[in-house]
Amino acid sequence: MFFYIVHLYVLLLIYVVGVQFFGTNKGDYLGVDHVWMVWAIAAVLAFLLYWPTKWFSAYKKASSATWIKYF
Repeated sequence: MFFYIVHLYVLLLIYVVGVQFFGTNKGDYLGVDHVWMVWAIAAVLAFLLYWPTKWFSAYKKASSATWIKYF
């Protein structure tokens, strides 16, 4: 669940930064033309979020807080 939540915030951050640079452009700059581009973005996000997810997994195992176990 940690990966799912973090990846949504990363995508939101990318979107907000893109809108600040390019404005709302109906997909001209921020859209993708092919499905393989969506998979490439997913692969890059999975690669970049591997280490934070691994860190959180170790933190979760070491933590005694019960609410952390939910994630």
